[in-house]
Amino acid sequence: MLRLGNANGLPTGGTWTIADAAGPSAIDLNGFTWTSGAITFGGSNGTATSQGNILLGGGTLTLGGTLTYSVTGNPQGAVIAGSGTLALSAARTFAVGDSTGVPSSAYELTVNAPVTGAFNLTKQGSGNVLLAANNTFGGLVAQSTSPSASLVLTGDNTGLTGTTTLNSGTLLLDYTGSNTPKINPSGTLSLLGGTLRLNGSAAGATSQAVASTTFAAGSFATVNMNPGAGQTLALDLKALTRAAGAGTVRFNLSGTQSLANGVLTSTANDATTGLLGTGGGWATVTLGGQTNFATVSGGFITAITPSVQNDLGTLLTAGAATGNPNLTDSTGYTGTLDRETALNSIRFNGSGASAIVIPNGGLLRIDSGGILQTGAVGGTTSISGGDAHSSSSIVRSRWFLERCP
Repeated sequence: MLRLGNANGLPTGGTWTIADAAGPSAIDLNGFTWTSGAITFGGSNGTATSQGNILLGGGTLTLGGTLTYSVTGNPQGAVIAGSGTLALSAARTFAVGDSTGVPSSAYELTVNAPVTGAFNLTKQGSGNVLLAANNTFGGLVAQSTSPSASLVLTGDNTGLTGTTTLNSGTLLLDYTGSNTPKINPSGTLSLLGGTLRLNGSAAGATSQAVASTTFAAGSFATVNMNPGAGQTLALDLKALTRAAGAGTVRFNLSGTQSLANGVLTSTANDATTGLLGTGGGWATVTLGGQTNFATVSGGFITAITPSVQNDLGTLLTAGAATGNPNLTDSTGYTGTLDRETALNSIRFNGSGASAIVIPNGGLLRIDSGGILQTGAVGGTTSISGGDAHSSSSIVRSRWFLERCP
């Protein structure tokens, strides 16, 4: 162990390496302040017993570079702990690799002290990171290189001041121990990919708000809502901003949806399709074991109730096409469409093979551009024959083709 005896008792430049040998290693600030350079946990000389710690006491560590965890084959995660603070002097990155030895439910890096400073913090790499204290830094960026890698927030983060951006991996907001905001309630949430997961409190109703929400081009984001036992969980996304041709999102919901339990938004449904946002067809909901396109009802997001029609040859005479429906099957589509057919969206959900046939020279217009194939499909699916396109009145540049498990 290396223990400070006075403020800035260690050099500030270069890279400090901790746990590059067998056994535990630590830097103990002993209540003093220290402005470091970059810090690396692990190295080429580490073993399965190497384990790194930074003990703050009541002191402040001002991080002067990237914080890296590069241990491989080691079950020991690194820990930064104490009643002091970990301060950011500029935008900083936690580059945390997968040790392959730390259990998937544990953390390669645990920070039990508050992270402070009016700067962005970016989490990279394929390892798990836990920020367990009440943090007051600027913006947060999660861009793990593995879908299963998690950045977990458990403290009261009301004091965060910037945008929360999820590019990849999992961002877990855990309210089970502290039923307080985990991300900036006054900042923008950018869902650019990855999975946003909320675990609600079992001790009381949980709610999290943001100022607005944006989606990125070409991405697919997932929002998982997990209320605490016997409690409600609400995420208020406010206004949704999504450019033409931008990404898609899946909302995995639980329980009866309402303004107290579910995902809320001030964004209205498309006037033509009845689906969430401009055009619709880019957002889906899984609720009660069923996946459908998303719609807004009374300010909260829920699943559209589609029109069921298996025999496309009788679509018009059966009245199912009234108002350009959001169409679904139950046993599989059969038959041939009319020469010109307009639908809002199409869902493949049948238990058997399913084929949508457009007559030669015919036209199928899907106003939202949304085509969804669910995990209930029991055979092959196809669309063939004439032409298919989305409505020219919908400002979009692509189809939304999604297959869900």
